[in-house]
Amino acid sequence: MSLVDSALDAGEREAIALAIDLHASLVLIDDSKGRYEAELLHVPQTGTLGVLVMASERSLIDLRSTLSRLRQTSFFVSEKLIQRLLNQHPNL
Repeated sequence: MSLVDSALDAGEREAIALAIDLHASLVLIDDSKGRYEAELLHVPQTGTLGVLVMASERSLIDLRSTLSRLRQTSFFVSEKLIQRLLNQHPNL
């Protein structure tokens, strides 16, 4: 029996299962159902935006210009979420 909900997409299931097996400190999941499942299983998780914030905190990227470029791709993120992120991290 799998600990991970079989209704999840195969990618999210595998990512969570691997994170559990490896005792990973963090798993990258953008899908809200996958993030919810990871939370239920006490698997620390973040999404793409969280990774970008971490990279910006380490001076690896410029957050504002990276978010601007991200908006020009097929990656969906609401403008409200972008603004909230920038307001929470005004110095990045």
